[in-house]
Amino acid sequence: MGENIVFRPQVNWKAGQQEEKSPLEQKKATLKDTKIKCRICQGEHWTSKCPFKDTMAPEGEPGPGSLDDEASSPTGALGGAGGGSYVPPHLRGKAGVTGERMGGGKYGHERDDLATLRVTNVSEFAEEQELRDMFSRYGHVTRVFLAKDRETGRAKGFAFVSYADRADAARACEKMDGVGYGHLILRVEFAKKST
Repeated sequence: MGENIVFRPQVNWKAGQQEEKSPLEQKKATLKDTKIKCRICQGEHWTSKCPFKDTMAPEGEPGPGSLDDEASSPTGALGGAGGGSYVPPHLRGKAGVTGERMGGGKYGHERDDLATLRVTNVSEFAEEQELRDMFSRYGHVTRVFLAKDRETGRAKGFAFVSYADRADAARACEKMDGVGYGHLILRVEFAKKST
């Protein structure tokens, strides 16, 4: 009922198998025990998924919105945080720590919150580029932020659209409020000034 199998034992059969591994398998074996380390916050996640990638820079590089002459700026209690870096609320006002609002812009100028619209009732299948295309009809859009869920990657239902000019933002607010997008009707209003 069966088939005869010839068994030929060999000396050092394991050593022979290891030599036959391809270079790709050898790399996989060496990388198997290594851990992922973020270049920005040194956490155990990919750098592209880092929650601090917009506010911090990799070690040894100046952060977003920081000055070129960081050595001459006061460092305070944060060690490397100079005058242009973000300071968390719980560290503000302690031992001369200075900072500015988050989102000072990667080009070194403060974002104009007076020309920012808050768009609510956004479909969960919305994309930033679609919103940019819709709102750019009314003026120069400088920034579109679509809040997305980290786990599912779907939109959370609101977005912020910033314009270069407040008059363009006012016109877009008037025209886009009540417009159907996807299967929902958008609600557009000026964003409240954050404190």
